[in-house]
Amino acid sequence: MLKNKLIDGISIDVSDIKYIPRDETSIQNTKIWKVAMWGGERDFKLIQKLEGEDKLEPLLKKLKKEKGWSYGNGFQTSNPDDKKDKEISALKVLETERIERYHVAKSNLRTKSPDRFRRLGDKRSYFAPHLVLKKGQKEKKFCAAFLDFDCAFRDGVYGIHAPKSEKEILKVLTAYFNSSFAAYYLFMTISSLGVEREQVMLDEYLNLPASPFLFSETNKNKIAGLVDDISELKKNEVLINDFSKFEKDIDTVIYSELQFNKVETALIQDGITYGLESFLEGSDSQGYAPVSKSELEKYCSALESTINATLSFNEDASPATSRILENRKSSPLIIIELKFSGVVKIERAFGGTAQDLNDLMKRIDAYSYEKHSESIYFRKIIKYYEGDSVCVIKPNEKRYWSRSSGFNDADEIIFEVLNS
Repeated sequence: MLKNKLIDGISIDVSDIKYIPRDETSIQNTKIWKVAMWGGERDFKLIQKLEGEDKLEPLLKKLKKEKGWSYGNGFQTSNPDDKKDKEISALKVLETERIERYHVAKSNLRTKSPDRFRRLGDKRSYFAPHLVLKKGQKEKKFCAAFLDFDCAFRDGVYGIHAPKSEKEILKVLTAYFNSSFAAYYLFMTISSLGVEREQVMLDEYLNLPASPFLFSETNKNKIAGLVDDISELKKNEVLINDFSKFEKDIDTVIYSELQFNKVETALIQDGITYGLESFLEGSDSQGYAPVSKSELEKYCSALESTINATLSFNEDASPATSRILENRKSSPLIIIELKFSGVVKIERAFGGTAQDLNDLMKRIDAYSYEKHSESIYFRKIIKYYEGDSVCVIKPNEKRYWSRSSGFNDADEIIFEVLNS
């Protein structure tokens, strides 16, 4: 519900309305419904590309059969608890809430395992070297940790065990499950995540591409080393809670190994920042905050580069250029002008302060709301074409002015220009 000077009711953003290709809707197990909920056409094409990759589960099944790997859920103790296992009962339990990302101190182990079980879980996965993977999240992030000690765990945790000779790949998998790429892929493909729950089932985790096993040895070692660096800091109780630099380095290596270009990398980063975070935090997420000058610059760069690359301007033609007409923090709207002619690149000028500009912003903002029915309004995105220019007018919120939005807006403008 939204109540302000303009409306009193439910506001539906134009970004919430998606047009789905009819042919795609008839395809069984298509991902388009979930992708369309949080992303755009470019996200769908990226997911389609990744869907063709080999997945983790078939590979882990093969490794389990041939090399002694193992994976599965933890134990259950609900009724009927009619099973016993002395080996499991002798182990200490790592309770789900005590699992941290990347590293868990052995002191986090508390009680011994129960004497009776309903389900034993995957027994081999309790023994080191292994990684543990939470069904839920830790501080709103997916949570995997590499362990070099034995421990049992409950069914809210999944485990993967490997022979000692292959513990480094377990570290790589730990980083992979914690990565921005994994979060993006899971968010865009799992039917319930981003709809009703924050949990991921084991088969959903194992539907990730099996790419880490194909990474170069150099990059495997680099990622494993970064996991060790994070673990050492945590192990030595260094007073640092922000491991973002290490995680960015891990993400960079993964993007490089998966051969993502700048556009695909931006889609992933924006999908996390403005999609997943929006689901987890709602209107408190940063996507609803006023957009900054540097973010608008990145949007303009994405808009211009996409249009110029697609329309393939030659040396005699002037590239499309953009300028920011209004970007004051207090303004309800941002206005970007895109121009398709002119010898000199337009200098980006930032916002006026005249009263007539304030009045104009208010009138345009009021016009952007269209009443659909009683207490239901559509909030429109305005594109105004005049001569060789087009003005893009959208709400002053970061989620509307991301690089991904720049790519998508460019695609729409190109379509509209070529069909005008």
